[in-house]
Amino acid sequence: MKKLLGALALSGFAAMSLAPAALAADVAMYGLIDSGLSYVHGENDSTFDMKSGMVAPSRFGIKASETISPDLRVGVVLENGFASDDGSISQKNRLFGREATVSVEGDFGRLVFGRSGVLVSGFGTTGILNAQASPFVGGWGAVRGHRAVMTGFFRSVDNVVTYASPEAAGARLWLQYSGDTGTGPAGKENSHRVDRFYAGALTWKGEAFDTIAVVERLDHADSQTLPDVSSQTSATIAGNVKTGAVTTYGLVHWFNHATSLPDSLQTTLDAGIFSRSAPAEGWSVNAGVSVAAGSGSVKLAAGWLDAESETDGANDMERLTFSAGYMLPLSKRTQLYAGAGWSGDDYGRKGVESADQWSVVSGMIHFF
Repeated sequence: MKKLLGALALSGFAAMSLAPAALAADVAMYGLIDSGLSYVHGENDSTFDMKSGMVAPSRFGIKASETISPDLRVGVVLENGFASDDGSISQKNRLFGREATVSVEGDFGRLVFGRSGVLVSGFGTTGILNAQASPFVGGWGAVRGHRAVMTGFFRSVDNVVTYASPEAAGARLWLQYSGDTGTGPAGKENSHRVDRFYAGALTWKGEAFDTIAVVERLDHADSQTLPDVSSQTSATIAGNVKTGAVTTYGLVHWFNHATSLPDSLQTTLDAGIFSRSAPAEGWSVNAGVSVAAGSGSVKLAAGWLDAESETDGANDMERLTFSAGYMLPLSKRTQLYAGAGWSGDDYGRKGVESADQWSVVSGMIHFF
């Protein structure tokens, strides 16, 4: 009994001694649920489904930070993605698939280490392009945003180091590197046997505008079964301007050696483009506007992509997208949305038919 009392007293003393340090940390839980309905009518099929995360991927997370000194701060972000329609975990069943990072911030800028979003994505604390480029962010499910006319990653990847410089006159430099993105074959990190990713960006914010320029490069892992392909590269300039109740968005994107394109209406192998055996080069544009209307905002956007196969110039492709939507905030934490869109792909390869689809979506987002 004496030993038990002594142990309890010692543990109580230890807890009291650690309490000030624990209280000094700033810890918060947060999240959102986005659930809605989606109808898509394609060339050969139509679907009507409940969908999760059409406007904003459903998630919950934990943020913690501690001020070590007036000019040094440490932070942690653990963010999970999930599907609200069936309760499953997203990002290939990873517990913290959206972000799992530790960061250090001071007069030198900010360094972030761990699994996190690439710069052109909207994921976590390092995905910085989406909200600047389009009123539809990455897209409202089947109602497409600028991502539908861009190549590259729009996700979180493994083993990332991100640096953000201090802001100077509204400008900020971003650098990012992953020694193994986790999207290719398994192998030794920082070797030619895994996919490696590099990116750099310059952002500039003013009172009525935001601009961003991003350059990306993906070094594909060597493969025994797939054709060798040069490093996939892209460059993007995007921004928006606010004038009263109207915000105008624009984006220009250039790419080469691209091996994938989101949401193709025909398989890329059939089309002879956007694959390891037929990488593509080309460019695209996207433009949009958000106008305050009533208690919410009307959103309109259009995008166009022009690409051709680097192995057979006859295998070209064009994509055109149109999107319209309305966002209605019910409170600071709850929003309703509804949208409609059309997109069409035109393929140059003989025997591959052009395809189009139109879609209607509606749902609700609640932040907590």
